[in-house]
Amino acid sequence: MKIGIITQPLINNYGGILQNYALQIILKQIGCVPTTLNQEHIPLELGRLHFIASYFKRLFKRLLGKNQMFLNPLEEDRYIFTTCPSIKNFIDKYISKLDIKGDLINCPELTSSYDGFVVGSDQVWRPLYSPNILNLFLDFAGEDKIKVAYAASFGTNRWEYSLDLTEKARLLVHRFHGISVRENSGVRLCKENLGVDAIHVLDPTMLLSKDDYLKLCIDCKTYGKYIAVYFLDKNSMKVGAVEEYAQKHNLDIKYIGERPFNDCQSIEDWLYAISKAEMVVTDSFHGSVFSIIFNRPFVTFYNQERGNARLESLLSDFDLLSNLVTPNDMNKANIEVDWNKVNEKIQERRKMSLNFLQNTLYGK
Repeated sequence: MKIGIITQPLINNYGGILQNYALQIILKQIGCVPTTLNQEHIPLELGRLHFIASYFKRLFKRLLGKNQMFLNPLEEDRYIFTTCPSIKNFIDKYISKLDIKGDLINCPELTSSYDGFVVGSDQVWRPLYSPNILNLFLDFAGEDKIKVAYAASFGTNRWEYSLDLTEKARLLVHRFHGISVRENSGVRLCKENLGVDAIHVLDPTMLLSKDDYLKLCIDCKTYGKYIAVYFLDKNSMKVGAVEEYAQKHNLDIKYIGERPFNDCQSIEDWLYAISKAEMVVTDSFHGSVFSIIFNRPFVTFYNQERGNARLESLLSDFDLLSNLVTPNDMNKANIEVDWNKVNEKIQERRKMSLNFLQNTLYGK
């Protein structure tokens, strides 16, 4: 069965790439031939007034001490959507993809060759992150195609769609053969706003084991005892909390996933750094996911701007909600975890999630 995967663009995003990698591996294991239809990013264009307003909004955030690397929105757009060589190497080596420019609804000759489509995972159903969001509701797919949402995420527990977009999404989602979401709040959002029943499944990355990921890291090296720190939104409060904790416990600090001028840390090195850390501190969903997969002590900081619902849902699934704290409460986090119980829950959820995917695709 030839399956097209629709997700966010494959860019410098460790979690975004690894969820796509994992989903492809799983689809192959159940007999599918997957290809990610990678919609290339269209460079941002802003009018003069919009540019000025965006510039001063960013300046105001920086003055408040919030993480704001770029004042120029066009420069930030180029930075985010320019793929680092090390990241590109991983994509080219492990992910089957087809780069597409523009709207998928304008590519019938391409999409007609697939038996079905899987949308997900990551925040594919969040309008803020998905300019072509109707493509992510498979508006381009014919009535004869299998349509599945696997671990689709709204990223938040609030409904962010306009009335018009809600109506269009509602019509499209009723054509799906199966709908699953990544957060428990997504089940409610689907029911209340789209009128469909969804089930709550694991993020694709959690369908693979730690050994599956360590096979990618055979040439990686990490030394010493350290705290692995992975922040999507770095600020002085978070850094201060980590530095105080590291000094108290005599640990080095290793910042991972940060992008220097010329390249990123490789995905393999990023994974290995988490797997060998004495402790992980993050504000990232997938930073938390891989801490759990590798059974590492970890602390997750709330991240309001990117959405706390996904963090709360993930950690509550495994009775780890006490690991989610503010920087001021870092010492209150419960890093003494019974990993045997966590791993048992992962196995249960993994079986259910795999059954959903296989049964929906094959009509069982």
